[in-house]
Amino acid sequence: MTSTLPAFSAADRDRFTFIKSEIDRLLPESLPLSEAVHALGLLFTEVRDRGYQQIDKEQVCEQWMDKIYQVGPHQATKYFKA
Repeated sequence: MTSTLPAFSAADRDRFTFIKSEIDRLLPESLPLSEAVHALGLLFTEVRDRGYQQIDKEQVCEQWMDKIYQVGPHQATKYFKA
């Protein structure tokens, strides 16, 4: 059975591109900076809530986080709670 992607607008795709660039910028800094951890939590939550990971052909946000950013399930839960 083939699944189809939800219809994402050009604005959704632009926002997702921006989010990924922000994650790339913030992730290396997040260890010592609680502001960076909070910002990453907001970005990852937005991706999950809007389903943007599906643009990268991942159905589950946590799997996308692990595949793209090596953020495992335990750490993903922490970001979602930040």
